[in-house]
Amino acid sequence: MAHVFRLIKATEVDNKDEAGVYIGIDLRIADQQIPCPVSGLCCTEADLEAAQQEIEKDLEHIMVTARDLFKGVGNAEAGDTAISPDMSPQEIWEVLSRIEDEDRFIVQFNQLPEDKRMKVAEHVLTQCNVFQGRASLFAQRYDNLSGLMA
Repeated sequence: MAHVFRLIKATEVDNKDEAGVYIGIDLRIADQQIPCPVSGLCCTEADLEAAQQEIEKDLEHIMVTARDLFKGVGNAEAGDTAISPDMSPQEIWEVLSRIEDEDRFIVQFNQLPEDKRMKVAEHVLTQCNVFQGRASLFAQRYDNLSGLMA
């Protein structure tokens, strides 16, 4: 497999004499090749290492999501009940709260349709003790604006 990422000099993107590099990819559209940064501008080795770590974190998140897709979207761990569209917010929360892996728990919640996420969030934040267990994690990681867990 060919290398996906490459260093892109700032001058390739900004058309200025700016010092620094980006981690990037080359987009190929028809017969054109366009440098496309996937990181912010890195002016030091420390900046470059931080950008690399962010990309690695994104790739790890993709792997968690992919594992869930290969197992079947919406399925919980062995022994749990699968989440179905006709379940109440309380029933969905009961299934979600049994998922031990934190990343998997977040991915499963975020994969719910928006209306279900909002109803589950309302249930957790109004009916559950947000100081212990999965409800505590939920309360810490839930973003009201996006309706997703970070």
